[in-house]
Amino acid sequence: MHLALRVRAALAIFAVFMIAGCFLDPSPEDPQSIAIVPPGDSIPTPPPPPPTPPAAPTLSAPADGATGVAVPVSLTWNASSGAASYTAQVSSSSSFSTFAYNVSGITSTSTSVSGLSANVVYYWRVRATNTGGNSSFSAASSFTTEDVTPPPPPPPPPPPPGQVGLGLLADLTPLGTLYAPADNWWNLDISNAPLAPNSAQIIATIQGYESTQGRMHPDFAPNFGIPYCVVDDNTPLVPVSLGNTSESDKGYPGAPTGYPIPAEAMTSSRYFENGATAGNANGGDSHLLIYNRDKRAVFELSYCSYSGGRWSAGYGAVFKVDSNYRRPEGWTSTDAAGLCVLAGLVRYDEVYGNAPILHATRTSIKKVNGYVWPASHTGSTDPNGFPCGMRFRLKKSFDTSGYPAPLRKLFESWKVYGLILADRGGNMYIQGTMDNRWDNGVLNPAFHSLHASDFDVIQLGWKP
Repeated sequence: MHLALRVRAALAIFAVFMIAGCFLDPSPEDPQSIAIVPPGDSIPTPPPPPPTPPAAPTLSAPADGATGVAVPVSLTWNASSGAASYTAQVSSSSSFSTFAYNVSGITSTSTSVSGLSANVVYYWRVRATNTGGNSSFSAASSFTTEDVTPPPPPPPPPPPPGQVGLGLLADLTPLGTLYAPADNWWNLDISNAPLAPNSAQIIATIQGYESTQGRMHPDFAPNFGIPYCVVDDNTPLVPVSLGNTSESDKGYPGAPTGYPIPAEAMTSSRYFENGATAGNANGGDSHLLIYNRDKRAVFELSYCSYSGGRWSAGYGAVFKVDSNYRRPEGWTSTDAAGLCVLAGLVRYDEVYGNAPILHATRTSIKKVNGYVWPASHTGSTDPNGFPCGMRFRLKKSFDTSGYPAPLRKLFESWKVYGLILADRGGNMYIQGTMDNRWDNGVLNPAFHSLHASDFDVIQLGWKP
């Protein structure tokens, strides 16, 4: 009886709940509890689990071990599923102890890396990131940047005259060439100029002058040759008594007469050809050559001497080397051809400097007769002689590879600019500066290996 009453009571209570429109729902706090959810409300959805970090990316390019990779370097990799962004790292260390590039927040699958050094091995890797965290880094790859050797800079323009130093044997290479105009006769490229029809006969005749067969010789040494000095307008002009007044210049055109001879030349033999003292020619023509950097002009004296407080010379010539001024027809200078001596000398600063030699070199042979352009004067009328101004060109087939680099540079310049016959003298002698830095143990064997037969003669009086 009591059991039946209890069942009826329970059913009554359940009916009340049903009538009230209620049903049972587990409590979110305790799955075993019972919660009462009003009609019309939904059962709450549990939150999704947190995302997992993405997988490590796979590197694409550059390929592992690639070489010659141009900078800036484009790095690419394959996308990682679920990745929101990437971090790329580049290092010259395989352990990534330092970084050349370390950038996060990359939202694409590539990046460009600049500022890397040439010819260096670099290592790179990438990892992916999302809200679940970072992936591990990809396996590292390496690449080597290309070995970029920049082209040499263009030669600088000639500096203002004041940038050339002053003094004995001052460096003139900042000028490029002594004569400024590119089309000056000293600066002409004769590499494709036509040959004289009788070139072979001329060479054979020159070879026959002496038993040496026209062997070349350097007419310069530490105590032999023709020095020069550089002055400016602060050097006072001094009067010079000239023996030949009809074909000599008394001074710079349009300026007071006189020559800017340094006071040191009165007592130092190093200013004169062959180390002569002022008044003792010492086996040469006692040349005194002066370059005025402010006027860009060369003052040249021959048979020059200083005695009793006075300067004298046989000949004097002034050359405006910022122009193509040529001496009047028939005029001499301080050489037989009427040309500027300094312009064609072999100079130590050029031979051993860094720049190429861009002008012709002066030479002499034993016999001369007449003149052709660019010369202006007949040096002599020797039988079987040849004209001053005649040009020689070293044959293109002559191999210079076995010579010391400075002399190879000089000899190669003769294939382009050649030699100009400027005076009567030693047969196939090349004139240069008297300079303590020359080593004739190097010069003589090199020059003596060349002969007149290694040269061609350019068409006489040729002009481009």
